[in-house]
Amino acid sequence: MKQYGIDNNDILELGRTGIVLKEPEADIKTGEWLYRIESDKLGIKAQFVCISEHCTRIITVIKD
Repeated sequence: MKQYGIDNNDILELGRTGIVLKEPEADIKTGEWLYRIESDKLGIKAQFVCISEHCTRIITVIKD
């Protein structure tokens, strides 16, 4: 995230305004469900997994 100039506030905004465009996919290694969210407004995309109802883990962040 640092190399793209993305901070935690950007990720929180992505969570509030972003869109999940595809169905989740199961991670072959962990069995966790991978989601992809993106926002044209912010120009970023992220891949994340849901650990629990109130907890997610960011895997990858990409700036368009």
